[in-house]
Parts: sequence; C-alpha cells; structure tokens
Amino acid sequence: MKNWIYPITLILLSLTRLSAQAPEKHFGIGILAGEPSGISAKINLTDTASIQGAAAWTFEDSEEERLQYQLDWIMHMDATADGISMNEYRGYIGMGFLYKTEEDKAQDVYGVRVPFGVVMSYDEFPFELFFELVPVMNVSPNTDFDFNAGIGIRVLLF
Repeated sequence: MKNWIYPITLILLSLTRLSAQAPEKHFGIGILAGEPSGISAKINLTDTASIQGAAAWTFEDSEEERLQYQLDWIMHMDATADGISMNEYRGYIGMGFLYKTEEDKAQDVYGVRVPFGVVMSYDEFPFELFFELVPVMNVSPNTDFDFNAGIGIRVLLF
C-alpha cells in the first residue's frame, strides 16, 4: 500500500471535534451487500465522527472479481422532527479513499470516495443497519468516475 495513506488518515483524524459525550458503543463489525460486497467495520470516535472501512469484492471494472479496500471518515448529522431528537436515524456524509487490487499491479486502482448514508440503530439492540450511496473518482491509473452503493448490518461490540 502507498505510504501517503497514513498521513492523510492522521490528518482526517485530527479534523474530528472532541465531544464531551462519547458514544456508548465504539466498535462495530458486519457485512456490506451491494457494489462492493464484503466485510464492514466502524469505529465511533465521538458522538458525531466515525471511521468506517471495508474489505470487499467488486465486479464493476473488470470481468474478474477484484478486492476493494476502502476507508472513510464520516460526520453524523442528527435528524429532528418537531423538536424531538430522532437519534435512531442518523444521516452522514464523509470523505475517504479506496484501493482496488488487480493481478497486474499496473492496473491497481486508487480513488477518492464521498459517502452519503443513513444509519439506523436502537438502544435496545446491539445492531446498526446502514445504507449508503457513494460517488467515486478514480485517480490512478486513469481518472474516471464510478458509483458505489450498499446496504449492511453491523454488530456493535464494545
């Protein structure tokens, strides 16, 4: 993997605002179905900022399956209706990176992601459901645009 991913991840982490109210569950792991499909994980940093990632299979750019690794920094937006907080349904927007493998290393793909999504979670259950739409700009080896979409579930562990 390229060495530039680590400094950019640290910069994104430094942009998160510190919150006095930390989330009760900090880590979740589960499955992601769609394009791509695979294993998803999420770490809640504060009550409004999280990092999510996935290791998944994609079929969109080639006739053969490829592994796609993605890492996103996301900001949650609390929804309100008539002054009543609806924390069970939280929208989010973020920014992230992806890396798609290929047998021929010259064809590996690097890209920038902008995920938009909704997370549904309830205090009574240790699960969260999510749905996301993600415009993607691939920057290497060629510049072009893709689109990812997925639905998934994560178990909130601790």
